[in-house]
Amino acid sequence: MATSSLIQTNLETSIEHQTPPPATVIAGYQHKGTGYCDTGYYAGWNSADATSVDVCANKCNAEPQCMAFSLYQGKTCSRYNSDVCRLLSDRKDANEHISYVKEKKWVVPLRRLEATSETTKSRLTDLEATSKTTKSRLTALEAQSATTATSAGSSATTATTATLETAICAMFAWDEFEQKQRGVTNSENEALRWLRVTGKLMCPEKAYPWKR
Repeated sequence: MATSSLIQTNLETSIEHQTPPPATVIAGYQHKGTGYCDTGYYAGWNSADATSVDVCANKCNAEPQCMAFSLYQGKTCSRYNSDVCRLLSDRKDANEHISYVKEKKWVVPLRRLEATSETTKSRLTDLEATSKTTKSRLTALEAQSATTATSAGSSATTATTATLETAICAMFAWDEFEQKQRGVTNSENEALRWLRVTGKLMCPEKAYPWKR
């Protein structure tokens, strides 16, 4: 008989001092911790409202004055009309409660703003990286363009010089040819002779009509 009473007492103690449910993320609520709120109690101790954290939260959501709740699963969904929830954890059954407070209206927009800020920051970082890559490519392109321009300028100068030399050769060659036709001796133009002697002008054989 004594053994039976001891078992019954232990069972009652186990039920009475059960571990509170683990913290659950509830939309619109901030998890306060283990214990119950010390201020603003107005309703509770209906086991039908205390089957889970979600059921208790829905009960609080349905009551405009509800600012916080403390759940003792299977026992009570205690609701409070104050969001100043200082937890009592040294009272009877306090450690079997888990408490939540409704978030301020500005908390959700602030979190969204923080998330947007992080996204914007990430995009700016990507944009900076892209900008650096583009700048590097532009620098390489400018260097390539400068090299091409130098090469083109050199080629153009060479071509212009060659064209000028051809024109001079043709002019002096025809002048010499005409003088030969008239039977003038030593007909080579002094200027042409100077150019040839100094090596500044190398007229090809085909520049002279009588040598073709």
